Amino acid sequence: MNSATYIEQDEQWVEHGCSECEWAIFAESFPEAISAYHSHLREHHPDAWLQA
Repeated sequence: MNSATYIEQDEQWVEHGCSECEWAIFAESFPEAISAYHSHLREHHPDAWLQA
């Protein structure tokens, strides 16, 4: 999963996953999800982060 998905229940959430591994995040906003994703890439997949 490498794209963000909006999930609506009681509140609106954004899901974003890593295309390199099974990591995923549920965030309250798209910018929050992308920031966490880039932090994950930088720490765990630096080559992929440099290309992002």
